This record gives sequence, structure tokens and C-alpha cells, in this order.
Amino acid sequence: MVEDDFLNSSQKLISKIVDLEISARERLFSEAYHEMIDKIFRSVGILKYSHSLSLAELLNLSSALRLGIESKTINNPGYSTSE
Repeated sequence: MVEDDFLNSSQKLISKIVDLEISARERLFSEAYHEMIDKIFRSVGILKYSHSLSLAELLNLSSALRLGIESKTINNPGYSTSE
């Protein structure tokens, strides 16, 4: 019974976090559309052509890339494992 309560509570919390993240993304794009587009495409360029990145920079850039993919700003990132 305690496990069921924990799972239900966790699912509600996760659902709320997802909803808040979606709202934050929508707000970012509505309030700073051009800045977000610029950040996403700069990230693509840096990730594609850089030779050395710090872990912090890699995480920041990949986060922007993921935002671009999930928001469908980047329809086809063009990544292939065969290159």
C-alpha cells in the first residue's frame, strides 16, 4: 500500500513537472522567439564543427539542440551514424 501511494504521488509530480516544462518552452518561444531560434541553430553549428568542448558547454548546447528537435524547429537534424 505504501508503495502504491509512493508511485501515485511520483506519477503526479512527474506529470506536473512535464506540464511546467511545456509551459516554460511555450513562454520562451512566445516572448523570445528570435533569440531561441538563434540559440538553437548556433548550437547545431557549434556541435557540428567544434573539436573540443567542456562538459558544461556540451550539456548546454545539447539541451538547446533537444529543444529545437522537440519544438520541431529542426525538422531533420541530418545526423547519421554512417558518416
